[in-house]
Amino acid sequence: NKVLHCAHILAQWIDNDEDGHPDEPLVHDALLSSHASMLMWRRESDAEDDFDKIPDETWDNCILQALFGQETNPGFPENGWFDATLEETLHLVTWGGYAPTYPDVFGEHPGSQIADAMDECIDGGGYHYDDPTCHYDCLVTEYTYWVITSILGAQDYPWRIEEIEEEWELWNTTLVQTHDPAAFALVTDPTWRLATVLPDGSYLPADPCQADIDGNGHVAVGDLLLVLDGWGQ
Repeated sequence: NKVLHCAHILAQWIDNDEDGHPDEPLVHDALLSSHASMLMWRRESDAEDDFDKIPDETWDNCILQALFGQETNPGFPENGWFDATLEETLHLVTWGGYAPTYPDVFGEHPGSQIADAMDECIDGGGYHYDDPTCHYDCLVTEYTYWVITSILGAQDYPWRIEEIEEEWELWNTTLVQTHDPAAFALVTDPTWRLATVLPDGSYLPADPCQADIDGNGHVAVGDLLLVLDGWGQ
């Protein structure tokens, strides 16, 4: 059940409008080319020995993100416990897909647009991640997650605000827009086709129309021209 929940949440980050097509095909292509995958164990302790068994070649050629059953919570938010699936699957999409596809915008290095916004947010006191093992690229990954999920409403619960206040203080749309306008403008810009609805784990894509060859949601002359152009193939 939790593995399927993870798959559904990941699918909703990629196909947020659930029309059966990736919202940002270039990002999806990047995820496919890097064999982007979620790795799941029941507990973090169960993974410790297994990590060492994964060959270096796999780490070098695949984008892998861990998620543990003990933090996977399909009952969020009703049961008052955050669902880490929202975070870990989004990490896979942003650092495995958006960062390499649009390095000047979402790259996890100094000077990208998202990194510049993060630096300003840190200076302003809204973001203060103190894990010494989380270097600059990691900070950008975490920051991107905080901004997107706060705008989409994942953090705006009294019990959740108390959990995250030592790291993140902009837990809803208004706070992000007011105190971090650069990041707000970036992630809500339709150019990048980021999610506009928080995934809920109930991915039900519409059956794609086979006659919609160009994938624009309509069957029209453009589709016929593509068929004629590919006639005989």
